[in-house]
Amino acid sequence: LWLLGNAAAIGSAIINSLIMMGATASGTGVTNPSGVMDIGFDIFNKVMSQTSIWSPTDSLIGALLAGVTLVVIALIAANMTIMLCSAWILLYAGIFFLGFGGSRWTSEIALHYYRTLLGVAASLMSMILMVGIAQNIINGYYNSLSPGINIAEIATIMVVAVILLLLVNRVPGLISGILTGASFNHSGIGTFGAAYGVGAALG
Repeated sequence: LWLLGNAAAIGSAIINSLIMMGATASGTGVTNPSGVMDIGFDIFNKVMSQTSIWSPTDSLIGALLAGVTLVVIALIAANMTIMLCSAWILLYAGIFFLGFGGSRWTSEIALHYYRTLLGVAASLMSMILMVGIAQNIINGYYNSLSPGINIAEIATIMVVAVILLLLVNRVPGLISGILTGASFNHSGIGTFGAAYGVGAALG
């Protein structure tokens, strides 16, 4: 009865503490998708501000690469948004299953609620940690961008963003699997979106 009455508070503490743990470990403090999107917009705006009609080929290729980078980073932010929504929906909708804890025959259902919640929170922690580390790397490349359009530098940032997207799609599920015994699969949007975005921009 005590676990049922305090489920929301306990679940919120689990989620918030692991989110802050990931943000602190990354050293950036990014805990929401808007912080991720800011990186993509900064890169895109800087590249577009340096385009010139006097170098149309380089400007076009640079704009395409910056556009792909923005799309990939948007997919990363979308994955984070979906994970956050999933965590809070599970937190409150799953409280109903705690009622099964009143019988020893169904008590495992109630225990699975906390296990799953902990697994999702661990996924969020690992995602925020990876995003924070990647943000430091991308910011380093961004701050060292040469004046004008440098295709190699922009392509490097795009590759880093794509690698981050693939990691965000895989690693959190593996981390949650340690706690729950089954991977929390949320890779559909990133896998399909990355392939579609890169293909549409470069094709």
